[in-house]
Amino acid sequence: VAGELTLMPVLCDCWRCKLCGPRRAAWLVNQVTTLVHAERLTNFWTLTLVRHHDDVSDREVAAANMHLSASWNRLRTALRVLYPDFSYTWTREHTTARWPHFHLLTNVDIERGLLAKMWLEATGDSWIVDAQPVDSDRAARYLAKYCAEEATSALRPMYSRAFSHSRNVTFEPFRRPAAEPADWRIQREPYWHMLRLHR
Repeated sequence: VAGELTLMPVLCDCWRCKLCGPRRAAWLVNQVTTLVHAERLTNFWTLTLVRHHDDVSDREVAAANMHLSASWNRLRTALRVLYPDFSYTWTREHTTARWPHFHLLTNVDIERGLLAKMWLEATGDSWIVDAQPVDSDRAARYLAKYCAEEATSALRPMYSRAFSHSRNVTFEPFRRPAAEPADWRIQREPYWHMLRLHR
């Protein structure tokens, strides 16, 4: 075949990839740290669901994740009424027993009793919360650690998001789109396999 063939590996950007996962974790630490300083997210919250027994099934974990997400949406809506400038970033964490809960960094300083009451109203059955002011740098590293662990954990159901943030804050993209030549194409095979084929 005339001409020259150039093969270049493309990063998959997957959290669970041994190459991309650590790169994304480092990116996340940087983004959360920058976000904490920019938005003054100096309050750390934990929102937990009641677990009625220790040995939970896959079905119960799935239901708990759906319940947690729906409850958070209700709580978030209620908080927006009280605090119009409500800013946050959160991560979902699964314990070793696979039970989900949320960790948040936010700009809202709220009494634990009020947050527990609002969480109970949002969930219908759970009141377990923690809310305390924290050092921003340490909190950023703490939350980013949870994010990275959850994103790469096999315990996290594939359908559940590992982390998110409010619309009024933004993360820089993990990798900016590259300007590729028009005649390039992606070959969805390992590049070492392609090298063997074109020797």
